[in-house]
Amino acid sequence: MIPFFRRLRGQFLYENRFSRYLLYALGEIVLVVIGILIALQINTWNQDRILQKEETGYLKRIIGDLEPDLQTLELVKDNYESKLVLGEEVLETLGSDHLEVLQEMNGFQRALAQKAAYADRLQEPFGRKLLLILMIARFSQTQNAYQEMLDTGKIAIIQDDSLKLALQKQYKLLLTTISFQEEIVMVI
Repeated sequence: MIPFFRRLRGQFLYENRFSRYLLYALGEIVLVVIGILIALQINTWNQDRILQKEETGYLKRIIGDLEPDLQTLELVKDNYESKLVLGEEVLETLGSDHLEVLQEMNGFQRALAQKAAYADRLQEPFGRKLLLILMIARFSQTQNAYQEMLDTGKIAIIQDDSLKLALQKQYKLLLTTISFQEEIVMVI
């Protein structure tokens, strides 16, 4: 304790001024409480800063996982669209009346609009077209950071509820896409 305060306390006790001593003691208690509150506030601020840094790190890792997934999905989508266009060519060549089944498939109209992009594949011989149709491009998602957050319970550090919900929807959609892809593979 600072010598000044020690001397002041001793003087109050010596002069038998209990009311002043009580006021002094109350002041000391208030100072200690204020010091503790300041220390707690600094600790809370520091913990928030650490959590925010950890959240930023996880979100960067999730972005790092999603970017290649998006590129792969785009390639797989293009691949399946080209299969639809090639399928139309093959069915027309065979003179099949099942062309309407193909035309009803999801994404067929979009694929037809992109038909020029697949011109090089349309020039392939008939057997090669069949082979290209049967070759399967598969998508597999990367969810390392998101799965780690779920496993460790750190999903709660994402402060933005709408972002948390969007991530949950995105990964659920990717799982649905993979299930749909597996159904197609099994049908083929």
